[in-house]
Amino acid sequence: MASSIMDDAGGAGLDLASQDVDFVAETIGLKFAPGRHDRLERIVLVITGVLLLTAVLAQASSAADSDTAAIQSADPDDLVAQIAAQVAPLLPAGTRMKSVTLQFTPPAGATLLGVAPGLSQLRSRFFMVQLQVQDRTMAYSATVEAERQVIVAAHNVAAGEPLGDHDVETRWVEAFSSDPGALQELPTAAQYVAASTLRVGEPIYPSSLTREIAVHPGDMVSVVVKNGAITVRAQLQARSAAAVGETITMINPSSDTPVTVNVTGPKTAELVMQ
Repeated sequence: MASSIMDDAGGAGLDLASQDVDFVAETIGLKFAPGRHDRLERIVLVITGVLLLTAVLAQASSAADSDTAAIQSADPDDLVAQIAAQVAPLLPAGTRMKSVTLQFTPPAGATLLGVAPGLSQLRSRFFMVQLQVQDRTMAYSATVEAERQVIVAAHNVAAGEPLGDHDVETRWVEAFSSDPGALQELPTAAQYVAASTLRVGEPIYPSSLTREIAVHPGDMVSVVVKNGAITVRAQLQARSAAAVGETITMINPSSDTPVTVNVTGPKTAELVMQ
């Protein structure tokens, strides 16, 4: 009598009639009692054992597939929130974050180790994320969308015209690639004028500004000379142009002696003697 077991693939099978029954039984863990046994009874026992073994293997395979699926699929929202919390302090001052995008599918069970390792500030929208995945440390890429404010001309400003807060307005631009170097606010240390003509909406850079000239060549400048508790005034002649806060050499007309003073305003300066 020939018997066979067909697998789920519908092809291969084990021809029990051509096998040594005792060998097959031992292979799958069956033990027969000593003595004479009917061959058909042994075949039935072997078939039963094979079926049990197949069921056990199928259950183990199903569990492994479930574990693999759990490892390969994960909800990225929680990880994105954790990453965003660590990215925020790394953005340049005056920058606001819009979103963080992962360039990967985070494995389930992965824990966040770090964001942009080795950097104290982001200079690009691209950065690396370190994850602990089971017993391995993995690096993945991510991007951040962020904006920063810059000042632009609120209207056309001619070269040499003073520039104040009413002459500029703020605009949000992409943080890392748009208008690099544009100012976020006007300097407050001194009065500035447009170094060249500014068109409405044009970003303002440090090179767009120059200090207002307070002293011109040939000007007679009122200089306050301080020496301890003694203060005197003198009229000196400028030989070059200078802005407020700049140092300039002037000439005493009566003696033609050069004197170095600090410009304090239009046609005014100060000399502090030690």
